[in-house]
Amino acid sequence: MENEEVIRRQMENTRESLTEKLETLENKLIGSVQEATSAVHEAVQQVRTTVSDSVESVKDAVDLGAHIDRHPWVALGVSVASGYVVGAALAADRGRPSRSHAAWPPQPPPQPAPPGLLAEWEPEIRHLKGLAVGAALSTLRDWVVGQTPPHLAHGLRDVIDGITRKLGGEPLSSSN
Repeated sequence: MENEEVIRRQMENTRESLTEKLETLENKLIGSVQEATSAVHEAVQQVRTTVSDSVESVKDAVDLGAHIDRHPWVALGVSVASGYVVGAALAADRGRPSRSHAAWPPQPPPQPAPPGLLAEWEPEIRHLKGLAVGAALSTLRDWVVGQTPPHLAHGLRDVIDGITRKLGGEPLSSSN
């Protein structure tokens, strides 16, 4: 009987020991699951924040109104230069027949405008046009070069200055 009693106590002690170990293991497992859940939650929040910031950056990058508000002189220069280029392209096409309407009906060649009031002011108008083109494209050049990596800036400056000269303007010195 004594033997049975010893065995029962040993079994009870073993049972208590196993219960304690299982409780400890359960607590560790619950802690690990909570830490993992917290880490996943934080990662999801970081991804949401990053995606939200990226969306805002893209919105800012394509917000034309905001760019015009921040850089009104560049916007003016780009619009003047664009208008000049489109006007020059349209003027160059006036004397040529289009391919779809090749020669029908035949068009008489354009007649030169008779000398008048504007002919007297032509040198001043040409000079004013050169100043406007030079100012607009120089402003555009300075902005573009400021947004460009330094190793490309010099070449880009030369290209835009060449375009300015070909359009009849004189590049202005940089404010940088």
